[in-house]
Amino acid sequence: MSIASFCITPLFLQTVFFHSVLLGNGFVAGDTANVQRIKRIFTSEDFEKLFPKANGYQVSPKPFNYANFLAAAAKFEKFCDEAAGGLDPDTACRKELSVSFAHFTQETGENTGWGPVPRWKQGLYFTSELGCKDSLAACSYCSPSTEYPCVAGKGYFGRD
Repeated sequence: MSIASFCITPLFLQTVFFHSVLLGNGFVAGDTANVQRIKRIFTSEDFEKLFPKANGYQVSPKPFNYANFLAAAAKFEKFCDEAAGGLDPDTACRKELSVSFAHFTQETGENTGWGPVPRWKQGLYFTSELGCKDSLAACSYCSPSTEYPCVAGKGYFGRD
C-alpha cells in the first residue's frame, strides 16, 4: 500500500466526495474494481450505521451519502485497489477505509461529548468549515510566508 493511500487519499477523497454534488460535477460511480470491492466490504447500510449524523441538520443539498462516496472513490482507482506488505486486497481496503473514515470524522465530525451518538459515529456532520461561510475574517488560515503568499480577499479553508 502506498504512503499516498494512507496520508493523502483521505483528504482528496473527502474533497472530491463533498464537491461532487455541490459543484455539480456529475460524478457517477463507475463499476471500477475498487468500487466493486468497496461495495462488497462496506455497504450502504454500513454507511448509514457509521455516519448516522451525516449532513447535520442541512436540508439540501446532502452531499455526504453512500452514492457520492462511491462516486468519489471511482475517481481514485487506486483507492481500495492496491495492497502491499503481504496483505490481501480486501484487508488493505479495509485499512484504507478505516483511515479515511477516521479522517472524515476528525475533519467534519460534530465532535460532541454528549448525546446518544458516540463521537466516532459523528463524522460527515459539517458540510462547511465552521465560521468560514459568512466571514473570511473569522477563517484566516493565511501564513505570513512570502514563499506562498495568500491572495488578498481570498479564503483558505477546507470546505465552503
